[in-house]
Amino acid sequence: MEKNPNGRYIFQYSPRWKLYPKKTASISVYEKKIMDDINLFYSNYCLSNLDSVINMINPKKTVKQLIHFVKREFREKRPFSVRVLRMKSERILTKGGPLKVLSMSQTSPIHYLVVVKYDHHFRLYYYSKEGVALGAQNLELEENTIQKLHKLTVVEYRYPKQK
Repeated sequence: MEKNPNGRYIFQYSPRWKLYPKKTASISVYEKKIMDDINLFYSNYCLSNLDSVINMINPKKTVKQLIHFVKREFREKRPFSVRVLRMKSERILTKGGPLKVLSMSQTSPIHYLVVVKYDHHFRLYYYSKEGVALGAQNLELEENTIQKLHKLTVVEYRYPKQK
Protein backbone atom coordinates (compact mmCIF):
# COMPACT_ATOMS: atom_id res chain seq x y z
CA MET A 1 0.00 0.00 0.00
CA GLU A 2 1.13 3.50 -0.71
CA LYS A 3 1.00 6.47 1.64
CA ASN A 4 -0.19 9.89 0.59
CA PRO A 5 1.54 13.08 1.87
CA ASN A 6 -0.81 13.24 4.89
CA GLY A 7 0.47 9.87 6.18
CA ARG A 8 -2.67 7.98 5.25
CA TYR A 9 -2.68 4.70 3.33
CA ILE A 10 -4.13 4.74 -0.17
CA PHE A 11 -5.80 1.67 -1.63
CA GLN A 12 -7.86 1.14 -4.74
CA TYR A 13 -11.01 -0.85 -5.15
CA SER A 14 -13.34 -1.44 -8.03
CA PRO A 15 -16.81 -2.91 -8.16
CA ARG A 16 -17.45 -6.32 -9.71
CA TRP A 17 -18.87 -4.81 -12.82
CA LYS A 18 -16.40 -2.75 -14.75
CA LEU A 19 -18.92 -0.03 -15.54
CA TYR A 20 -17.45 2.50 -13.15
CA PRO A 21 -13.89 3.88 -13.00
CA LYS A 22 -11.64 2.88 -10.08
CA LYS A 23 -12.06 4.99 -6.98
CA THR A 24 -9.40 5.78 -4.43
CA ALA A 25 -9.92 6.03 -0.70
CA SER A 26 -7.50 6.77 2.08
CA ILE A 27 -7.46 5.56 5.67
CA SER A 28 -5.24 6.46 8.59
CA VAL A 29 -2.68 4.15 10.19
CA TYR A 30 -4.95 3.82 13.23
CA GLU A 31 -7.94 2.86 11.06
CA LYS A 32 -5.80 0.30 9.20
CA LYS A 33 -4.71 -1.25 12.52
CA ILE A 34 -8.34 -1.53 13.65
CA MET A 35 -9.34 -3.12 10.32
CA ASP A 36 -6.45 -5.61 10.56
CA ASP A 37 -7.47 -6.54 14.12
CA ILE A 38 -11.09 -7.06 13.06
CA ASN A 39 -10.05 -9.17 10.05
CA LEU A 40 -7.69 -11.26 12.23
CA PHE A 41 -10.44 -11.82 14.83
CA TYR A 42 -12.99 -12.94 12.24
CA SER A 43 -10.54 -15.17 10.40
CA ASN A 44 -9.52 -16.90 13.68
CA TYR A 45 -13.16 -17.18 14.76
CA CYS A 46 -14.19 -18.71 11.44
CA LEU A 47 -11.28 -21.17 11.42
CA SER A 48 -11.95 -22.30 15.00
CA ASN A 49 -15.66 -22.88 14.32
CA LEU A 50 -15.23 -24.35 10.86
CA ASP A 51 -16.05 -27.91 11.93
CA SER A 52 -19.27 -26.87 13.65
CA VAL A 53 -20.29 -24.79 10.63
CA ILE A 54 -19.70 -27.75 8.30
CA ASN A 55 -21.68 -30.04 10.62
CA MET A 56 -24.57 -27.56 10.71
CA ILE A 57 -24.67 -27.68 6.94
CA ASN A 58 -24.26 -31.46 6.72
CA PRO A 59 -25.78 -33.44 9.62
CA LYS A 60 -24.58 -36.71 8.03
CA LYS A 61 -21.03 -35.73 9.00
CA THR A 62 -22.13 -35.40 12.62
CA VAL A 63 -23.68 -38.87 12.53
CA LYS A 64 -20.47 -40.26 11.00
CA GLN A 65 -18.44 -38.75 13.86
CA LEU A 66 -20.84 -40.31 16.37
CA ILE A 67 -20.60 -43.69 14.63
CA HIS A 68 -16.81 -43.47 14.89
CA PHE A 69 -17.20 -42.72 18.63
CA VAL A 70 -19.64 -45.67 19.00
CA LYS A 71 -17.23 -48.13 17.42
CA ARG A 72 -14.35 -46.92 19.58
CA GLU A 73 -16.51 -47.11 22.72
CA PHE A 74 -17.58 -50.68 21.89
CA ARG A 75 -14.00 -51.75 21.15
CA GLU A 76 -12.63 -50.27 24.40
CA LYS A 77 -15.39 -51.06 26.94
CA ARG A 78 -17.21 -54.09 25.46
CA PRO A 79 -20.81 -53.28 26.44
CA PHE A 80 -23.83 -55.31 25.26
CA SER A 81 -24.84 -52.73 22.68
CA VAL A 82 -24.30 -49.12 21.68
CA ARG A 83 -26.90 -47.02 19.83
CA VAL A 84 -27.01 -43.53 18.34
CA LEU A 85 -30.44 -41.94 18.85
CA ARG A 86 -31.79 -38.69 17.43
CA MET A 87 -34.24 -36.72 19.55
CA LYS A 88 -37.67 -36.10 18.02
CA SER A 89 -38.93 -32.54 17.96
CA GLU A 90 -41.73 -31.75 20.41
CA ARG A 91 -44.96 -30.37 19.05
CA ILE A 92 -45.80 -27.14 20.89
CA LEU A 93 -48.85 -25.81 19.11
CA THR A 94 -51.31 -27.19 16.56
CA LYS A 95 -54.11 -25.07 15.12
CA GLY A 96 -56.85 -26.04 12.75
CA GLY A 97 -59.77 -28.43 12.39
CA PRO A 98 -59.47 -31.82 10.77
CA LEU A 99 -56.70 -30.45 8.55
CA LYS A 100 -53.76 -28.78 10.29
CA VAL A 101 -53.42 -25.11 9.47
CA LEU A 102 -50.49 -24.38 11.76
CA SER A 103 -48.11 -26.73 13.52
CA MET A 104 -45.13 -25.56 15.58
CA SER A 105 -42.44 -27.84 16.99
CA GLN A 106 -39.37 -27.30 19.13
CA THR A 107 -36.09 -29.21 19.36
CA SER A 108 -33.98 -29.42 22.50
CA PRO A 109 -30.29 -28.45 22.62
CA ILE A 110 -29.56 -32.17 23.02
CA HIS A 111 -29.97 -33.44 19.47
CA TYR A 112 -28.26 -36.85 19.65
CA LEU A 113 -27.96 -39.47 22.39
CA VAL A 114 -25.42 -42.27 22.46
CA VAL A 115 -26.76 -45.09 24.66
CA VAL A 116 -24.21 -47.62 25.93
CA LYS A 117 -25.93 -50.62 27.54
CA TYR A 118 -24.14 -52.63 30.25
CA ASP A 119 -25.29 -55.40 32.65
CA HIS A 120 -27.30 -53.43 35.23
CA HIS A 121 -27.15 -49.87 33.92
CA PHE A 122 -26.69 -47.83 30.79
CA ARG A 123 -24.73 -44.67 30.06
CA LEU A 124 -26.15 -41.77 28.07
CA TYR A 125 -23.84 -39.42 26.20
CA TYR A 126 -25.48 -36.14 25.13
CA TYR A 127 -24.48 -34.40 21.88
CA SER A 128 -25.59 -31.18 20.19
CA LYS A 129 -26.64 -30.87 16.56
CA GLU A 130 -23.07 -29.96 15.59
CA GLY A 131 -21.64 -33.07 17.30
CA VAL A 132 -20.28 -31.30 20.38
CA ALA A 133 -20.35 -33.41 23.55
CA LEU A 134 -22.66 -31.88 26.18
CA GLY A 135 -22.22 -34.39 28.99
CA ALA A 136 -22.95 -37.93 30.13
CA GLN A 137 -25.06 -39.69 32.74
CA ASN A 138 -25.36 -43.21 34.21
CA LEU A 139 -28.90 -44.55 34.62
CA GLU A 140 -30.32 -47.76 36.04
CA LEU A 141 -32.06 -50.18 33.69
CA GLU A 142 -35.72 -49.48 34.42
CA GLU A 143 -38.62 -50.23 32.13
CA ASN A 144 -40.16 -46.74 32.28
CA THR A 145 -36.89 -44.95 31.33
CA ILE A 146 -36.41 -47.32 28.38
CA GLN A 147 -39.99 -46.67 27.24
CA LYS A 148 -39.44 -42.89 27.49
CA LEU A 149 -36.30 -43.18 25.37
CA HIS A 150 -38.14 -45.19 22.71
CA LYS A 151 -40.96 -42.66 22.67
CA LEU A 152 -38.75 -39.54 22.38
CA THR A 153 -36.08 -40.77 19.97
CA VAL A 154 -35.40 -42.31 16.56
CA VAL A 155 -32.62 -44.89 16.09
CA GLU A 156 -29.88 -43.64 13.77
CA TYR A 157 -27.33 -46.46 14.25
CA ARG A 158 -26.86 -49.68 16.25
CA TYR A 159 -23.66 -51.49 17.06
CA PRO A 160 -23.28 -54.46 16.88
CA LYS A 161 -25.78 -54.73 14.07
CA GLN A 162 -28.72 -57.02 14.78
CA LYS A 163 -29.62 -59.60 12.16
